[in-house]
Amino acid sequence: MSEDRTEILTALAAELKGHDDCINTLLRLLNNIIKDPTEQKYRQIRVTNATLQQKVFSVTNAFDFLIAMGWEDQGEHLNAATVALDDIRIGKAILESLVPAPVGAPSAPPQPVTPPRAHNAVAEQRNKEIREKMEEQRRQKDLILQRSHADQAFKAKQHAGASKAENLKFGGNINKFSDVGVDLNRAGG
Repeated sequence: MSEDRTEILTALAAELKGHDDCINTLLRLLNNIIKDPTEQKYRQIRVTNATLQQKVFSVTNAFDFLIAMGWEDQGEHLNAATVALDDIRIGKAILESLVPAPVGAPSAPPQPVTPPRAHNAVAEQRNKEIREKMEEQRRQKDLILQRSHADQAFKAKQHAGASKAENLKFGGNINKFSDVGVDLNRAGG
């Protein structure tokens, strides 16, 4: 990883300070990759996952931190298949520097913190697009369910009434002309 990229990651991570849930969740994601680098399920996360939305992507620059580390934005997923293990370790070290040291542990000198930005327009736009997509999918699902219920009701209504033909003799039950209402003894028969 280049020094410029490391500086960018450090600056982005500094804005995560104080968001312990976000940092701990990111550390858990990175630790899983480090523990088992060949397991693909650890190298792909769903951006629409409710827990990740709440703990990670709701925090300014968390999404950008992963992208700067090398994760690829694939729409509904972020993929770290091409991120080198060394880059994952560097990202982990940067995040660990934000976690407060346990009581009694020697403290490190304070790191300069860049002032947080008012908002992250790219992340907000991305989150808006995801919410709109999820809302459209929900509307489509509701429409399909409504149509399904209407079809079921229509079919139930069709079968509810008895058939008038049940009282008539058809097919193999017709043995005589009189079965169909023809009297051969009368005139015109």
